[in-house]
Amino acid sequence: MPIRLILRRLLQAVPLLLGVVVLNFALIQSVPGTFLDVMTAEQQVTDPALIERLRVTYGMDQPPAVQLLKYIGSVARGDLGYSYRHNLPVLDVILAHLPATLLLMSASLAIAVLVGMAAGIVSAVKVNTWWDSAVSVFAVLCFAAPSFWLGIMLIVLFSVKLGWFPVGGMVT
Repeated sequence: MPIRLILRRLLQAVPLLLGVVVLNFALIQSVPGTFLDVMTAEQQVTDPALIERLRVTYGMDQPPAVQLLKYIGSVARGDLGYSYRHNLPVLDVILAHLPATLLLMSASLAIAVLVGMAAGIVSAVKVNTWWDSAVSVFAVLCFAAPSFWLGIMLIVLFSVKLGWFPVGGMVT
């Protein structure tokens, strides 16, 4: 029974992943300009022949439907492309940053669990007191605040103001 459930869930994930890939492609196509414009501007490339050669190399001379099918095929094979900025395959760039991401994710999860459990215990022990109200207000504010803004504010507090952590990177 559990194997059938897992297989069914995996099969249900296929249309979801396909939808995410198509949506990602559509969003990239909908922005003004192309990544080729950004790349040639950053590298200060002005030679029209070179720009056209790059357009053909990256398949940007193809219609969007053909580009989408090639993109889906590449992602299905695990080929996420090549990062011209890092001069490496994208998968290698992701794998290089994976340890730091996992460390940050596990540390933030541990902090969230510890703070959440402590706040829940305080709220349960001190029912209908100002502690209970303070925990409830804190929880609502944390849920209501946009996570990107809250993250920036925490960086400002703990890195810039208090100096406890480096502002960027893994070491000071």
